[in-house]
Amino acid sequence: MKNKDVCLDFLNKEISRTQNLFIEAKIKGGYKGNILYSYGYHFPLCILLNDNTILINENSYSQTTAVHKGHLCRCLGFKDFKDLEKNKTDDILIFNTEDLKKILDADISTLQELIQSKI
Repeated sequence: MKNKDVCLDFLNKEISRTQNLFIEAKIKGGYKGNILYSYGYHFPLCILLNDNTILINENSYSQTTAVHKGHLCRCLGFKDFKDLEKNKTDDILIFNTEDLKKILDADISTLQELIQSKI
C-alpha cells in the first residue's frame, strides 16, 4: 500500500496504514471521526468528522509530512495545499497542529465552539 492509498482510504472512512501514515477511528464526547496521522500521534494531519467536515492541518512537521499533505490535497481534488486554501469548500476547515490536538481532546461542546470559530 502507498501513502496516497491511505489518503483515499481516509476519505472513504476506511482504516489502513503505511509505515509512516496511518488512520485511526475515534469516538469521543458524542462525535465520531477518523484521524489521519503522519509519523505518529504528535502530528494529526487531518480529521474527517462523521458529518464529512474535514479539518486539515496547515502546519508541516517535516518534508515527508508535506508530501503526505500533498497526497491528501490531491485526493480532495486540489493541486496542492495552496490551491486548497484558495479554493476550499465550506466543509473544509484549516487549523494548526495545536488546535487539532485540542479538538481531539475536546468534549462535543468545545469541538463545536472550535469549529464555529473557523466558519
